[in-house]
Amino acid sequence: MEISLNLYNEDGKINSEKLAKATDAILKGIARINTLSLREEQGRSKGGRRNVEASLLLAADRRAGRSRQENNSHQEIIERQENLLRNYAKEKGIWFSEAEIKENSLIQLPSGFESNVYVDPKGVHVIKVIDYRILDNTPQSFIDNRISLYNSEFQETFYELIGFTENNGRFKVIVKQSYIHARSLDFNTESDLIF
Repeated sequence: MEISLNLYNEDGKINSEKLAKATDAILKGIARINTLSLREEQGRSKGGRRNVEASLLLAADRRAGRSRQENNSHQEIIERQENLLRNYAKEKGIWFSEAEIKENSLIQLPSGFESNVYVDPKGVHVIKVIDYRILDNTPQSFIDNRISLYNSEFQETFYELIGFTENNGRFKVIVKQSYIHARSLDFNTESDLIF
């Protein structure tokens, strides 16, 4: 079954009951959004309830979705998608400040250009605060490609979407991933060389 529900009330607010039902159907595997293949859609579910909800909201909004991109400027689409996700996150209590994430983590790991990485208090997961615009052009593209598609290919190290934030005027996506403990290789030590 494909999801084609209107998830917004007449006033433009999210219909939480419809969103919950559609999300449950997708998580149970009896429905799908239909922007990815069947196998790839399983990666969307692996990204957690928030990943599915965000995907549904973006797909259901006719002004923000892919089908409207030819009639709107690229920047208008980005702003619309960010605003939808910002409102959703604040309504669901998943709008976080990066300062809070940093405060509540064990340590901040060396970070890359696109994300800041923190170890959760239990040392089991890393929390990544990702500037989606570094490699994707819209939040919807990031969720589809960098979370859902990634999860379908790399199931052992999947991303779970846990929220959103804004830092220095940049909208960011927050994901959780298992913390893979490793050691640095020393290529000057014979035991670290692979033959």
